[in-house]
Formats: sequence, structure tokens, C-alpha cells
Amino acid sequence: MSHHSVDSESIACRVSVNQQQKVSFINSYESYWEKLFQFAYRRLKDKEIAKELVQDIFLDLWERKDSLEIRNCEHYLFRAVKFALIDHLRAQVIHNNYLYYCAGMTEMPVTMQDNLTTRNILELMEEGMGELSAKARDVFRLSYLHNWKNDKIARHLHLSEKAVEYHLTKSQKALKRFLQSVVY
Repeated sequence: MSHHSVDSESIACRVSVNQQQKVSFINSYESYWEKLFQFAYRRLKDKEIAKELVQDIFLDLWERKDSLEIRNCEHYLFRAVKFALIDHLRAQVIHNNYLYYCAGMTEMPVTMQDNLTTRNILELMEEGMGELSAKARDVFRLSYLHNWKNDKIARHLHLSEKAVEYHLTKSQKALKRFLQSVVY
């Protein structure tokens, strides 16, 4: 057997393994997507967020296909959605608390609270984010509005985790200054 034939056998084996992974992934996606979506939707009552959570689970599954060893696919996927739901709901609470903190809701006189409620807080956030750099804006949105962890943001935007932390700190300070200037 020549060296050339060993290489082609090795390549054929890798292609076969990759093809098996792809077929397995597609089968799992087709078998479980709707069930996982319904599970998430029943808890969130928001179709778009439920779809996004389920898509993120499958994306993560595909990205980590070489390092995961899953014995029970259904159990793994439902637990992943459950944890994603918990993370999402926790992030919503943190996000809402952060908005109130930034706007200084607890320290505002009632008349200022009334004025603020006439403008949607999220509209103010968007306006304030307009003053940020594009990178800082992306990092802030992914972290606070989409509940992504710093390591996922870093991979997605091709940044170091330190850079993500820097942009988050910079964004928080800038938005707090902006919201306080609008409110007071």
C-alpha cells in the first residue's frame, strides 16, 4: 500500500465522519425543533424569542459537535432549552433592573417619572446607544438585550473577552450619563 492511498483513505474516513455528523444533526433538528419550540413558547409566550432560543441551541450543538458526547439527544436538548429559558428570564430581570438603575427611577420625583413614562425607555436606550461606537453598541446589544455571555460575544465579534468587558463598561457609563441627562 502506497503512502498516497493511506492519505486518501484517511480523507475518505474524515469525509464519512463529517457526513455522518451532518446527517445526525439534520435528523435531530427535524425531529426536535418543533417540540423544543413549543416547549419554549409555552413558557415565554413570545414566538420570536422562542425561535431564537431554539435556533441558538442547535447552533451551539453544531459548533460543538466535535467535542460533545451526547448519550440521550432528547434529554440533552430539552435541558439545554430549559437552561436557555432560565438564562433569558434572568437576563430580562437584570435588564429591567439595569434600565431603572440607569434612569435613576428610584430617585426621581413623580413628575419626572411621568415624563419618562411618556417616552419608551427602550427608545431612550436606542437613542443613547447612537452615541456609542458601532463595536460598543454591538457588544451592549448582545449582552443586555440578547443575554449573550462575554465569551460568546467575543467569539461572535472576533474580540478578546477583555475587549468585550471594556466595551460593556464604556457602554454602561455612556448610557448612564445619557439617560441621566435626559431624565434630569
